[in-house]
Amino acid sequence: MNYCDACGTRLLQRMCGETLRAYCPQCRTPKYRNPMAAVAGIVLQEGRLLLVRRAAGQTYAGKWCIPCGHIEWGEDIRAALVREMQEETGLTVRPQRVYNVYSNFHAAHALSVGCWFLCDVVAGRLHAADDADDVRYVTRAEVPALAFPTDEWIIDELAADGLLRRG
Repeated sequence: MNYCDACGTRLLQRMCGETLRAYCPQCRTPKYRNPMAAVAGIVLQEGRLLLVRRAAGQTYAGKWCIPCGHIEWGEDIRAALVREMQEETGLTVRPQRVYNVYSNFHAAHALSVGCWFLCDVVAGRLHAADDADDVRYVTRAEVPALAFPTDEWIIDELAADGLLRRG
């Protein structure tokens, strides 16, 4: 961030409390760089977890993840989850409860806070779409190389909670 998003003035670096931050001398305000919000949908079928493989051109292409995506500005978190699941898997889901929330630090340029929801499938036909090129249900033993460390944590928790078959 080099320029103020409010007035366009070139930003300076200034200590704000104990943190060095971008600061607009015109607006006299610090500028905060906050993490993005993201959602992920946990769909289980007979103790198996739905994963998608990230398509060519996507970050971590060829690696697998729990279907996920970013919340758009002004979009409700659950609506974002329904949209992302439809876009990536062809399935329409009904979000149930939040399973867990983690900060994602795997990409320093794109920090995010992820919220994993348990979901019920209510319609649709399973197929890879949008930024995924494959989709499948797996047991714990079948989990392929994952794109995100936080998905590994979620998968371990699902197995520990008895929701994901081990083999």
